[in-house]
Amino acid sequence: MVWVAVDFDSSEGKFTEKPVRGMYPYFEWRASSGEFQQLEKGTIRKLIGYDLTWDDDAVELPSSE
Repeated sequence: MVWVAVDFDSSEGKFTEKPVRGMYPYFEWRASSGEFQQLEKGTIRKLIGYDLTWDDDAVELPSSE
């Protein structure tokens, strides 16, 4: 599974496990294990067809299988 989410500072990321929203002092999505990849701004829109913000939940990308 691959998940995408947007941090408070609008940075986009991709996770290999479902992330959880971190709060003060680190307003960012985190995953306890798995891999994380920073994405270029606008990548999530290309992948899912719409923009995400910090207020949105992480989105699971459909499997390519």
